[in-house]
Amino acid sequence: MNLTAVTAPDLMLPRLAAGSREEAIRLAASRLAAAEGVPADVLADEILARERERETDLGLGVAIPHTRSEVMARTRLLVATLATPLPTRDPDQEPVDVMLLIAGPRREPRTLLQVLARTVRLLRRDGFLADLRAAATPADLWEAFRRHAGPAES
Repeated sequence: MNLTAVTAPDLMLPRLAAGSREEAIRLAASRLAAAEGVPADVLADEILARERERETDLGLGVAIPHTRSEVMARTRLLVATLATPLPTRDPDQEPVDVMLLIAGPRREPRTLLQVLARTVRLLRRDGFLADLRAAATPADLWEAFRRHAGPAES
């Protein structure tokens, strides 16, 4: 699966200004909801409920909030870098400055899990996180993501 197939240039949010994890998730969910024509508050609440069960911080300053949603018709991925890193519950982890938000339909968990697994693999790719963090515009962020996650992705 090519991850560029589940995202788009309008789902790139570089240097997102958010004062809290909840605000960052709500802002990202709002953008994703607008792109998909679903209620933003419902999608954000579903993602935040999942985060309350277990935070999705992976270390390296990365979080992958995700949910199986009642309102999503297809699995989508939003890429955000944060203007100010946000602390995690675990003081031993780096503050989060890259957020990869994934939401998919509740009835299709397999696709969401495939996207999640491929996204985690992508984090290991040399230069991927540095390129995301360096992106100043949505176009820059899309190009950085596309370059690493495009057809050559393994």
